[in-house]
Parts: sequence; structure tokens; C-alpha cells
Amino acid sequence: MTTSNMKMNETIIQLTETERRGMEQLIDQLPPIDVHRIPADHLRHVIKVANDQFPASIRERIQQFQRNPNRKGFIKLTNVPVDSSLPPTPKDAKPTTDKHTYRSEYTLLMTLMLLGDPIIYTEEKDGILINNICPIETDGDTTEHTGSKKFFDFHTENAYHPFRPDYLGLVGLRSDHDGLAETPVASIIEAIQHVPETAIAILEAPLFRIQPTKMFEQQHIKARTLPVLRGSREEPAMTIHFSLMKGVSEDAEWALECLKNALKKVVVSQVIQPGELVIMDNRVTVHGRSTFHPRFDGKDRWLQRMFVIENIKPIQHLLVDFTYTCAPLGDWIEPR
Repeated sequence: MTTSNMKMNETIIQLTETERRGMEQLIDQLPPIDVHRIPADHLRHVIKVANDQFPASIRERIQQFQRNPNRKGFIKLTNVPVDSSLPPTPKDAKPTTDKHTYRSEYTLLMTLMLLGDPIIYTEEKDGILINNICPIETDGDTTEHTGSKKFFDFHTENAYHPFRPDYLGLVGLRSDHDGLAETPVASIIEAIQHVPETAIAILEAPLFRIQPTKMFEQQHIKARTLPVLRGSREEPAMTIHFSLMKGVSEDAEWALECLKNALKKVVVSQVIQPGELVIMDNRVTVHGRSTFHPRFDGKDRWLQRMFVIENIKPIQHLLVDFTYTCAPLGDWIEPR
């Protein structure tokens, strides 16, 4: 896969040792958290701490990414606080009771919530805000984040959901043994110049059927039809899942192939290392995962993930019990 050249000053935020230590001291003053259920009032407290006490230079650069996004649609923070001592990588990707420090979780919470409100999907990882991304031995052949043997194709996060996250963050706790597990990221802002105008016009029409992901299987939800591209040529946005989406005509399938080829021309692939946090704008980027070779020895790749939405107020009527959790999709989405 071709990897475009990154402008380091555009995408990389390198924390100094002083900044990292300052974050660690801030985090270590916060109470332990139960990732199964983080109370809404505690999340609001973390937001206040982040806005009041987060290192000002880092906070400004993160919020600058929101106000004036770079063309690649992501930033990577390096040298961020993560836990110095880790238990074995969870074999089932569920929260582990053996992790007794919370630096990685608070790093995600404080940085991501500078960009908006946390959003939890009832169907996603048992409705947990901070998800473990780890290989599962029985899922090796799946094209999901728990797989490893097949390339996980370009996708918008939660592409099927009407209220997708605006941003997602991935923080590295462990990389894979061989350093092969890349996270490719590609931006429509860069790619659109490589898409023929005829294909763009097709991609802007509701000519694409997307199947629900595995997590919605029990809700008997049907495929939805939607456009792939929206916005202007200067400020485009997209919703795509190449594994789950098909065009309704030959022309629509051709347009999807044009888009995929364009995204390949601008993709940035990187192995997320321990102490690195990648934040992606989910409206303009797609991401995926390369193949790799887990050993299931307790030292496999381990990332943690979190979603935010810039403004949760428009969907407050869909939230469960005044929390940040979106009600099950099958309870409210129109059958299609």
C-alpha cells in the first residue's frame, strides 16, 4: 500500500517530558474509574479538569485541529501518559480487572473531550465508553478490529449509524510483536482531487446500500441507502464502509472503485506505538488495519479507543437515563 509523505508539523504533536509529567501528575490525582460505567458527573469533572489544567500548548493544538483541520484529517500525539505496568493483553478484548492504573484511560478522556462530548453506543462493546482493541483468537478471519489475518478495509467508524462519532481516538498500550499491525488513514480532503467529476456526482447521490455491522445483528435492522459524499469540493465529507457497502448500479460500483483508488493514493499507514495517541476526524477520514500475527501470549497488540461527538444536544432525546449512551438503534431507527 502506498503511503503519502506526512508533514510532521501538520500532524504530529510531540509532548515534551515536562508536558508528559504534568499530565501524569494531573491524572494521578484523579480517582480510579470503572470503565463499565463512568458516571456522567465524573465525565463532566474530567472535562473541567482538561479545560482548566491540561498543558495549555497541547490543548491549543488539539483544539486548533478542530477549528482549522489539516488536510490529512488526523493528528498524532506522541509521548503521552500510559500505564508503566500492564497486565496481559485481554484475550477477549473486554475490560480487565487486572489493570489497576488508569493513565491510558484518562489520557483518552482528557484529550478527546477537548473536542466534544463523549458518545457511547449501547451495542458497541457492551455499551462501554473506552474500548479495548485487541486480537481475539477465534476472530482471526473476521474483517473487524478483533481480527488479524485479513486486511480490515477502509471504513468510517459506525458508518451505518445515523449519529456517527465526529472524532475517534486510538491510544497505544502495546504494539504487535513484529511491528506489522498498521493503521492506515486516508482523507477525502486530499483524495477528492483524484476522483473524476462524474464519479463525484454519483457518490453524492443516495445510490449506496450499507449493511448493518455485526453488533446490530440481533436488532433485525435492514440495510440503509445513503450517499457517500456530502459537502463542497473544498470541504468534503464522506461516509463509507468498503466491506459493507455496495452501489445499487454498475455506475455506482464504478464510482466506489474510483473513490477507493483515490484514497489509496493519499493513505498514511502507521504502527501505533505505546505512548502514541491518534485522533481522527471521522467525517473526513477512513481508517483500517493491516494483517499481523498475534501470538496470544499476553503480549499482543493492545489499543484503547474512544468516540466523541462535537455537540450531543441534538440527540439528547435518544440518550439513556441522562447519560452519554445512545439508545439501541433498533428502538428508534425507521425500518428501511
